[in-house]
Amino acid sequence: MSSLSFLRAPALLVFGLTAGLAAQNALLLRDEGAGVSSLHLVEDGVATLAIDGARLDPLALVGVPRMARLASQSPRPVDAAGAIVAHVRLPDGSRIWRLRQGGSSRLLRLGPGATIAELASTPVATPFSEHIAVSSDGRFAAVPLEAGGGLAVIDVEAQTHTVLAIANVVPASVRVGGSHAWILDDAAVVHGIDIPTLVSTATPLPLTANEVALAEVAVAADGSRLAIVTEVTPTTRRILTVDASGAVAAAAATPGAYDLPRYDHGLGPFIAVAPDGASVAFRQTTAAPVPFRDVVVRAIGAPLPSTYTSDTFFTDTLNDVGVISFVAPGLLTFLVGERSTEVGVLIESVDAYGAQIAAGGQPGAFQNLTSTSTDTAAPFLLPGELEVLDIALDPRGQRLLWVVDPQGADGELLLSPVGVAAAPVVIMDTLESPPELFVAGETVIATARPDDHLFPNFSTVVELIPPIAVAAPVSLGVIPPGISVDRFAARADGGQIALVVSAGPSAELGVIVDTTSGQAAALAPVPFAWAPTLAYDAAGEIVTALGIPGASIVVSWTGASAGAKVSLPVGNWHPVDVH
Repeated sequence: MSSLSFLRAPALLVFGLTAGLAAQNALLLRDEGAGVSSLHLVEDGVATLAIDGARLDPLALVGVPRMARLASQSPRPVDAAGAIVAHVRLPDGSRIWRLRQGGSSRLLRLGPGATIAELASTPVATPFSEHIAVSSDGRFAAVPLEAGGGLAVIDVEAQTHTVLAIANVVPASVRVGGSHAWILDDAAVVHGIDIPTLVSTATPLPLTANEVALAEVAVAADGSRLAIVTEVTPTTRRILTVDASGAVAAAAATPGAYDLPRYDHGLGPFIAVAPDGASVAFRQTTAAPVPFRDVVVRAIGAPLPSTYTSDTFFTDTLNDVGVISFVAPGLLTFLVGERSTEVGVLIESVDAYGAQIAAGGQPGAFQNLTSTSTDTAAPFLLPGELEVLDIALDPRGQRLLWVVDPQGADGELLLSPVGVAAAPVVIMDTLESPPELFVAGETVIATARPDDHLFPNFSTVVELIPPIAVAAPVSLGVIPPGISVDRFAARADGGQIALVVSAGPSAELGVIVDTTSGQAAALAPVPFAWAPTLAYDAAGEIVTALGIPGASIVVSWTGASAGAKVSLPVGNWHPVDVH
C-alpha cells in the first residue's frame, strides 16, 4: 500500500492567488465576533450581505437512529464537529439552520445551491426549540416553540408554516411521518396533526395512577401511528400506540421491562413501527433465571404479542438483540447474539436475521442474512461470529457497514446488503483500532490505524467506499504518523471530494480526490491554515477560506492549483456546504 504522494509537496513554493474566475454561486458565513455572524450570498462572483447580526443556535434532528448518521437519501443530523453549527441536512443537500436575529427566532433553509429561504419565524420571547422532526423525504417538518409557544408545522417545499396553539408541549417528543406530525404535552395528551390540512386530533392516553408517558417515541414512516412508552413503576413500562384517528391500542399492555427506542444507542432502535403502522416491534428483557432480551412483535388488533426470538427459533444462549428495523411493512430485520462484558463491544456472537410477519403478527419465514454461522434457517442453534463495535447504514440506506472485532482478532470493516442474505464483504482488515466513518455526498470515507506489525508508527489507512454496490472500494493509501484527515465536501455529481490533510495548525493541505480512480492532488503545494469548512458551489467549484493572521480570505478552485480569490472584505469566513 502506497503513501499519499501529495503529502510530500514542496514546502517552499509560493501559491499565487490569481484574479481569475471566482465562485459563481456560494453561501458564506462571516464570524463577526462576540457570537454574532452574517450570511453572504455570492452570485456571479459578487457577494451580497443577506443576513446580518445573527446568533446561530444548534438544531437537533430527533427520531433518527445513530446508524443512519451517514444518510443522503433521508434527513440526517449534522453535528457541530466539522460544521459551523449543529443543523439538519435534507435529502437534496440543503440545510435547515436555527438562528436569532433582532427580535425573532428564525428557521432558514440554506440551498439547494446558493439560496436562502425563511421557513418560519417567531418572536424571540417564544423561540423555536432545538428539537426538529422532518419527514423521510424532507417535505414536511415540525418544531416546538419554547415557553409554551405551541408547535410550528412546516411545508418545507412551499416554505410556509403555521403555529398551532398547543400548550405545554414536550419538545423531545415531536415526530413527523409522511405528512403527519405528532407531539405529546405534559398532561399525557397525544396531538396528531395532518400538516397540509392542519386538522388536529388530541388523544388523552389512558394511564393508570402514577403512570407517566416518556418523551422518546417512535412513528410509522407514513405517519399513521405513534408508539409511546409509559412508565408504570421505576422498573416496569407499557407500550401504547395512537393512530391518526385518535384510536389507542396497546402493543405491550402488561407492565414489563421494555426499552425506549434509544435512537442514540449503537444497537438502537429498540422499538420500530411498521411503515404502514400495522404492527410494532420492540425489545423486552426477562430477568429470570438469567437476564435475556427478545424481539417481540404486536400486530395492531391481534389478541397477543408474538416473541420472534423464543427458544423455538433461537437457542437460549443467544440472549441479546438490537437494531430492530422494518425494511418493508411485512419484513422485520434485527441482530441476535450474546451480551458482552467487553468494553467497547455492543454485542457478540452475532448474525443479522430477517423475519416475515404473518397474519396476526405471528412469525413467518426466517432468514439468516449474514450467515457467519452454518445455520441458515430456523431453528438457529449456533452463534454467529460477528463481534460488533459499531454499525452504520451507507448514505443510500442500502448497505450496512459493520465495525467488528472477529473473535478477539484484529478489527475489520465489513459491508453487507440490507434485508438480503449475503455474506459480509471485508473492506478493511488487520486494524489496530476501530475505523472512523465520514461521509462526503454518497461516498463513505473510512480512516483507521492498521496493525502495528504491518504499518508501524501509528500510520492511518484511508479507504473510499463508493455508493454503488458493485463498485469496489478505493484505497487512498497510508497517511504517515501525526497526520489527520478531516473536513470533507463532495461535488454534486459525486465524482470528486475535497478534504483537508492536517499536520497541525497552519500546516494543512487542501486535497481533491477522484472518487472513481482514487487519484489525489493538492489544491496548493504549500500548507495553509484552512477554514473549518469546505464546500462546492453549483458549478462544481471548491469554495474554502485560507487563514491569514487574524482573519481569512475566501478562495475558489476549478481544479488543482487553479485558485482564484473571491472579492470580499478580509474576515473570518466559513463556506456553507449546501450539496
